[in-house]
Formats: sequence, structure tokens, C-alpha cells
Amino acid sequence: AAITNPKVLYLSLIQFIYQVGNLGIGLWMPQIIKGLSTSLSNFQVGLIAMLPYAFATVVMVLWSRNSDRTGERRKHAALPLLWAGVALALTGLVVQPAVAIGLIALALAGLYATKAPFWSLPGLFLSRSTAAVSIAAINSVGNLGGFAAAYAIGAIKDATGSTFGGLLFLSGLLLLSFLMVWFARLEP
Repeated sequence: AAITNPKVLYLSLIQFIYQVGNLGIGLWMPQIIKGLSTSLSNFQVGLIAMLPYAFATVVMVLWSRNSDRTGERRKHAALPLLWAGVALALTGLVVQPAVAIGLIALALAGLYATKAPFWSLPGLFLSRSTAAVSIAAINSVGNLGGFAAAYAIGAIKDATGSTFGGLLFLSGLLLLSFLMVWFARLEP
């Protein structure tokens, strides 16, 4: 019964869309970075790709602490998705590699910052006994987004010849997930 709860299904859909954006960036970031400069070796691309993740980790911890301090969860889960979507869309519009990497770092920071507050949302309307099963269901459905991300971005890149269309696709999904979290009615 917990798995078929409409709120659990709604959060599962949000998590699926989030994972498409999150894993889409992670899977395609090396090619995006490589596309910014033809002079980078694969080793250099790997080193550069570490920087956005380091920044995102710091932001995630600070944002989660703020969510804990204020006790607010929904807005703390939604707002990072908004800034991630905007940063990702802007990434495809800039030509300066340093600015593009900075925007990717902001996008990843938004994706990472939403994690802890999002996972506290099921606790707003589920009992402890049903929360564990529901969280597992949400996570299982969400992780299917990893398959969808790899396929979708590859298909868009093949169709357009660049990663810009893929970035816009991911951005649109992140903005959709922002709206879904922002307007969610999760209280019991």
C-alpha cells in the first residue's frame, strides 16, 4: 500500500527526472569539457572534472545544515533544482571554458544540495514503518533515470551533432523537477 501511495509515486517521478539530470551531467561532463578545448588531454579533462564535484560537495553540506537549522525541507529541495537548471542552460551558451566549468559546478552544486532535503520529504507524510519501503521504491524508480539519461543525451547529441541540445534537455528536466517539488502537497 505504501508503494502505491500517490505521494510516493509523485516523489518517484521527481526522483526519476532528477536522476536523468544528475546522471546526464555526470556521464557526459568529460565530453562537454573536452568540447571546450581541443588541447586538453584525457588526464587533464579528468582533473578538471573533479573541481565541480569538490565544489558541489561543500555546497551540499552547507545547504543541508541550513535545512536542518531552519527545519524547512521542501524549498530546500526545490530551489537547488532551479539554480541547477538555469546554470546548465547557461553552460551551453558560453564559449569561455572557465565560465562553462563554473556553471557546471553551480549545476552540480544544485543537484547535490537537493539530495538531503529531498530524502526528508517522505517523512513528512509517511510513518516510520512505511517510510523505509517507500524510500526504497522512490530510489528504485529514480535510478532508472540513469538509463534514460545516457540514452537521451546520446540520441540528442547524435541528432544535433553537439551537446548543447542535451544540456537544454537536462536543464528543462531540472526545471520541471523544481516545479514539481515547489508545488508538491506532501503534508498528511
